[in-house]
Amino acid sequence: MDFYQVNAIENWTCANLMEYYRSKTKQKDSKQIFDRIKKDLQEVDDSKSFDTVKKRRAREILDNWKVQYVL
Repeated sequence: MDFYQVNAIENWTCANLMEYYRSKTKQKDSKQIFDRIKKDLQEVDDSKSFDTVKKRRAREILDNWKVQYVL
């Protein structure tokens, strides 16, 4: 979840998320990484700790999930 705290919202892209999660989790399986990203984005969207702009961006990514993340 650190990614969402320390990165500017314009850096919340599929490529940046994948790179960050791969480096932190050391997983190679893209499906597992996408599942983790999706779960964390849902947490951001539901959290009271994040501001509305970040919550809105997380919701946008989730709403477009299937379109954006087809491998």
